[in-house]
Amino acid sequence: MLSTPLSGDFFGGDGTAASLDVTQGDPAEVRDLAVGFGSLRTVRAEIAVEVPLVESDLRLQDGRLRGTVKNTSTQTLLKPAVVLGGTVASLADLGPGRTATVDAALQPFALGQSISDKIVGQQFFEGPPSSTRTAPASSPGARSWTS
Repeated sequence: MLSTPLSGDFFGGDGTAASLDVTQGDPAEVRDLAVGFGSLRTVRAEIAVEVPLVESDLRLQDGRLRGTVKNTSTQTLLKPAVVLGGTVASLADLGPGRTATVDAALQPFALGQSISDKIVGQQFFEGPPSSTRTAPASSPGARSWTS
């Protein structure tokens, strides 16, 4: 599904209301997306995907998120994370049939910090621009990023 933004640049360069033509289908398309110099436009896209099966037994206890996560799929989960509000419990890679223990102190949302920054780290301003980390390409679900 594609949809137009709920907020953002509602006006074209001449001050008139701007509109997008979003067509659903395979593939979905966005037509007439005008972006002025020095401005940003957003479009939200969603798609259903198959995901590995995971079982969890989690609870809140003494201000902490505690419990277990079990990978019941046939795939290795790379750097899985459990997220509750502003709390992120990052886990080590979890092979098929393996179980990981979760024990994380509850954390409030940090103003200006996204959940993705807590899970995979900031993509900018962390180390020299030339440092690169890459997972093996042969790994199912391999990740590659630069920081």
